[in-house]
Amino acid sequence: MDPVNAGALARAVPPVQPLAAAQRAAFADVYEQYAQQVYRYLLARVGRAALAEELMAQTFIAALEGFNTYRGTGTRLAWLIGIARRKVADEYRAHRRERPLDDARSVTSADEDSPHQVVVSRLQSERVVAVLQKLTADRREAVSMRLFAGLTARETGAVMGKSEAAVKMLIHRALRELRDALHEEVGDVR
Repeated sequence: MDPVNAGALARAVPPVQPLAAAQRAAFADVYEQYAQQVYRYLLARVGRAALAEELMAQTFIAALEGFNTYRGTGTRLAWLIGIARRKVADEYRAHRRERPLDDARSVTSADEDSPHQVVVSRLQSERVVAVLQKLTADRREAVSMRLFAGLTARETGAVMGKSEAAVKMLIHRALRELRDALHEEVGDVR
């Protein structure tokens, strides 16, 4: 399923209860606005495009079912990432093993890049993903939410149940660890 095709999601999801036209339009707007960010977060967490798409569909189905009960206490993106996070946890519990992050990279248009740039970018992404796998779960989660989903530190903290300062520290330490590991790897190659 195309991660930004709201029409495909609407056809794939049988309505739990009839929604008013205004509610359907509002939900379609939410989907269009946040689908890419939710997809990037899920891809960073599970590492496989097909699984990320499946979990994204589950996330938006759950969001649709709970759309009327959204309290508005945080941003809609944070609410959606919270749902997505629970879907990832459900997936991990169901399979009881961690999935590789091999495909975790931002979604970009390859049409704009030369073949050389695409190859270099993919090699760099693979190195970063390999190091991401070595981070602690909290650090990996904070980096995924902050960098791949685009949540603020405050929103990430709300979703993770941590303070904004704790999230900033997790991200700082994770980025330092990533930098050090990548510098070591470059030193090993030379």
